Amino acid sequence: MNENNENMIHETEESAKKTDSRKIDIAARIICVVGAVLLWFYAVSTQTIIEDRRFASIPVEIIGADTLEENYGMTVISGYDYSIDVTLSGTRGELSRVGADDISAYVDLSQISAAGEYSLDVRTSAPSGVAFKELSANYVNVYVDKRTQKGVEIRVNPTYQIESDYTLGTPFTNIETVTVSGPEDVLDNITHAQVTVNVGKLTKSVTTTGSIELYSGSTPVTNPYIKVSETDVTVTVPVYAEKDVPLSVAFKYGYFNEKNSIVTIEPSSVRIKGDPTELDKISTVELMTLDEKKLTGTTSMNMAMVKLPDTVENLDRTDSAVITVTQVNTSTRVINVNNISVKNPNGLEYTMAVDDINITLRGSSGSLSLVSESNISLEADLSYYKKGAKRISVPVKVILPEILKPNVYELGEYTIDFDIK
Repeated sequence: MNENNENMIHETEESAKKTDSRKIDIAARIICVVGAVLLWFYAVSTQTIIEDRRFASIPVEIIGADTLEENYGMTVISGYDYSIDVTLSGTRGELSRVGADDISAYVDLSQISAAGEYSLDVRTSAPSGVAFKELSANYVNVYVDKRTQKGVEIRVNPTYQIESDYTLGTPFTNIETVTVSGPEDVLDNITHAQVTVNVGKLTKSVTTTGSIELYSGSTPVTNPYIKVSETDVTVTVPVYAEKDVPLSVAFKYGYFNEKNSIVTIEPSSVRIKGDPTELDKISTVELMTLDEKKLTGTTSMNMAMVKLPDTVENLDRTDSAVITVTQVNTSTRVINVNNISVKNPNGLEYTMAVDDINITLRGSSGSLSLVSESNISLEADLSYYKKGAKRISVPVKVILPEILKPNVYELGEYTIDFDIK
């Protein structure tokens, strides 16, 4: 390539660079102009163009309630919980500086002097530079009266199905009354509170919950200005069954059986009533526990009826029963016993007042014939006594051969006197 050609290429490159530089400069100037125009339009619109802005749920305050109560003894029953939506009009700049807390809405009670429901104009205020264009409500209903309260009886209205074997008791609630407060003239017409429950098919007592409703006679009271201390209560719907259960006695040692004794009770049974679940637990009413060793022959005694569970009722109103015990197929035998052992863990010095005592035994003739002085013994226990006790009367235990138990047993209780040194 010769020198002339090189010069031409160089001049061409320089010319292209100058052209690109001029294009960039023009584009930058255009962007600046456009930006300035847009900024001007924004500033103008912010300061001059009017817009609307909506503010939701502005609370409506009540002014003058304290004066109303002080001067006329009345209070606002309703109206505290109102709120409205507010639409403000102003420039974008002014509206941007307004928040919900800067807006107030209120009603004035200063002109009220008598009980009743009033429709009061909603008054408003907002920062300067904006105007109220629209309110979602231009007035608020305020109810003014003497607020009183009274206790109202609760009644239960159950819906149910029940078998013929069962009977329905009187349903009841965990509280007997509720406190109702509100306008005096409305409270005067309320007769009771009612709770309605559907308990389905009943085979036992049921406990559930239900909602309180107020009534004036048979008409529901739905006044919005009434307040109730309880909205839900616990309801019990009792169900009862009846059955006859035998009276019985227990035996302390288990010596009595159908072969050696006859026990009769008059009356022999009692009719009881209660919740089916509770009655299922009762198969007999046990009057007492008999001590066979204290029954020396045929014995009759009048025994008071035991207390039944609080949920079970004695329908016969029976308060006592006569228990008769007749000894059969047994006899008695007296044996003189001199085989006496003494437990003496404290090492006491003692003297027994007697060397032997007579023991009366009861049993079948065959069993009694097997008892002799050699296979019966007595045991006295001095474990619970100390020195210086002087003369004491110590119970003694009668020990019979195991093979004879329980067919033979001693009658009564026995003691031996000891002199402690």
